[in-house]
Amino acid sequence: MAEAPTDLRFIVVTVGRTVGLPTIERVMDTWAAGIDGVEWWFGNGDRSASTV
Repeated sequence: MAEAPTDLRFIVVTVGRTVGLPTIERVMDTWAAGIDGVEWWFGNGDRSASTV
């Protein structure tokens, strides 16, 4: 679940965990560096399907 900011401008991205956190951080940092005012963060998706 993602909570929209007040300006309603956001994007949600799903990435497979096999990619690895260092790769995700590098790609997202590079993307965010090219756009003024952009932030990024990630949530932990480790919950099993039975607990959702």
